[in-house]
Amino acid sequence: MVTLICIMFLPSLYFICKWLGWLQDSPFPKPQVEDRKTISIPEPVYFTNGDRPADLESFQGNDKAKKIIKIILESCAKTGEPFPNILFQGNAGTGKTTLARLIAQYLKVHIIEITGSSIKSQMDFLMIINKIWDLQAAGYKCLLFIDELHGIVKGKDLNLDNWLPFFEEYRFYHSMKGKKFKVWENGKEVQYMFTDNIAAIKPLPIIGATTYPGLLDDAIRRRFRVIIPLEDYTLDDIQAIIQSYCKKHDILYNNDAVEYLASHSRANPSLAINNLKTCKDVMTWRNNNILGLWLAREAIEMLGLYEEGLRIDDIKVLQALAMQPKGMGLPNLAGATGVSRDTLEAIVSPYLQKLGFLIITHKRFITQDGLDYLNKINKLPKKRENMPFCANNIGQSVIML
Repeated sequence: MVTLICIMFLPSLYFICKWLGWLQDSPFPKPQVEDRKTISIPEPVYFTNGDRPADLESFQGNDKAKKIIKIILESCAKTGEPFPNILFQGNAGTGKTTLARLIAQYLKVHIIEITGSSIKSQMDFLMIINKIWDLQAAGYKCLLFIDELHGIVKGKDLNLDNWLPFFEEYRFYHSMKGKKFKVWENGKEVQYMFTDNIAAIKPLPIIGATTYPGLLDDAIRRRFRVIIPLEDYTLDDIQAIIQSYCKKHDILYNNDAVEYLASHSRANPSLAINNLKTCKDVMTWRNNNILGLWLAREAIEMLGLYEEGLRIDDIKVLQALAMQPKGMGLPNLAGATGVSRDTLEAIVSPYLQKLGFLIITHKRFITQDGLDYLNKINKLPKKRENMPFCANNIGQSVIML
């Protein structure tokens, strides 16, 4: 009897809640556009950092990539076709985020930046769609930039079947129907309920970026009409970026200092500019108005950087591997050095491998070049000096017993 009464009462309770405004009807129900004038939605801001290039012409390096982007932008402008989904592939610091922002600036749209690792569940993806819905409802055109696309976690409730159609249909198929969520509107918390298994938005350009293209499923790559590889910056590129910054900010310099700073910047424009700013601080402190080689060396020493831009974490890894001729697996290497696995995988290992100091298989091995580097900067462990090594079949010198 009690069960029957509950069944009869629940529909009435639902309509009462709906009438009171506690529940809404659509997956992302919002007030009408004319009622949203008091909601604070920022104007499109493409750059918060004045150190980044203002347009494609001032973007240093990757001329082939710039040419492809210019052709696509001009073609879309002439034909009126929407900008296609594109995917940037390249190491950290090659300008993926900067290029995405430049494209947004050219298209005059609001860019929404997220990282793949921030999407761990269906609710995470739905909140992103909700943000896009907000902007589109207020009359803004948007561009979605997903950095480290390979980092989207395949959780128990999130798989390719859920979010892959979003790249073509702009629909997200989820299993959240009947579940409630809360958002902030007009300074107060509002509760909504999903009443459908599909969340949709208006079409928009999607730009993806990845440092590990091999981790992307073929089905994901096919959703991007254009795939643009980005090459690492050369020493000349970094020097040109430093010189451009100096001219823009009226910093007098000599070429030796610029070359020295470039060689300690890991081929990364952001690091190069940060190092230059430290030099500027030292110049101010010493009341010196010229960036000379001795001043650049003093600044780099203050920052704790070694030749080739290596940091203490890099040195720890090389020293640990120097003491283990049979190599080390990632968990053991992280434990021995105190460097997190994420840092080892994303920052330390790729750069040491690029320099030829490291070989990566199922383990990490130091090369003879890596040993020579440690010896050159007087960081080679003394116990390692008499250990033998031999060349492996990869063609590089690997420490072995």
